[in-house]
Amino acid sequence: MGKNYFIKIVLIFLFVGLFHFQADAQIRFVLVNPGTNDVTIKNFGGSTVNITNYYLCVYPTYLRLDALSPSGTLNLSPGAEVTVTSFANLAVGGG
Repeated sequence: MGKNYFIKIVLIFLFVGLFHFQADAQIRFVLVNPGTNDVTIKNFGGSTVNITNYYLCVYPTYLRLDALSPSGTLNLSPGAEVTVTSFANLAVGGG
């Protein structure tokens, strides 16, 4: 019986620990400029996050961020921001 509870407790701590690391990186769009097709992304979290494999949806196209001419590194440290320029037009009506 004791081992069964021990395994459950370890799994719960592991799950909570992994959730905490994921919740620590908070990536948000801070500026979308349809005139220049620029999108500025900022890390408001407390840990560094790599957004190289993130995609920007410009319906019906999905654009990977590392293909969009970033102004800096896509490995964002806490408080860092980067601007990417889309080659697809960002329409105001497209939301």
